Amino acid sequence: MQHKLLMILKREGGNLHILEGEYEGFRYIAADYHVKVIYHNRDNVLESIKKIKKNDQFWCSNPNSVNGNLLKDFDQIMEAISKKGGKVHLDTVYVGTVAKKYNINLNHKCIYCISWSASKSFPGTFYHRVGAVFFRVNMPEMFGNKWFKNMSSIRLCICALSKLTPYNYTQKISKISN
Repeated sequence: MQHKLLMILKREGGNLHILEGEYEGFRYIAADYHVKVIYHNRDNVLESIKKIKKNDQFWCSNPNSVNGNLLKDFDQIMEAISKKGGKVHLDTVYVGTVAKKYNINLNHKCIYCISWSASKSFPGTFYHRVGAVFFRVNMPEMFGNKWFKNMSSIRLCICALSKLTPYNYTQKISKISN
């Protein structure tokens, strides 16, 4: 999916913005598409985000992949990007792994793509590549993906999601393995 998003980004003439330490492998894919990657320091992201321009994309995870915490100043970051005309791809792969109740505001107009996969919330499912992606608008470039699915991986994820949560997963798995 990210390959296609980078292809679209190149076509639109935008840059890719990423928080330092996150999505390290995407800089190599972006280089193949000749997409410039701009890194933002977490300590001054509200200041550095001012570099975002129309057609630029900011990819981030929340809860965050670097430390597993909720992204500090998330709403302010999203509002700043909205004002600049940038787009956000929000990866929610760590949803359910924070040890407290929380809400993430998904209503910011800059958020055009929300993705999730089971690989972090349910360890051991990484190679099964089960997830979901939601776009604010139709993305014809993604339509072909519907023909490429692994039914056994989908079934495994459905079973996991119906019986487990990220909070009880390790307890139940340890009972099975003993």
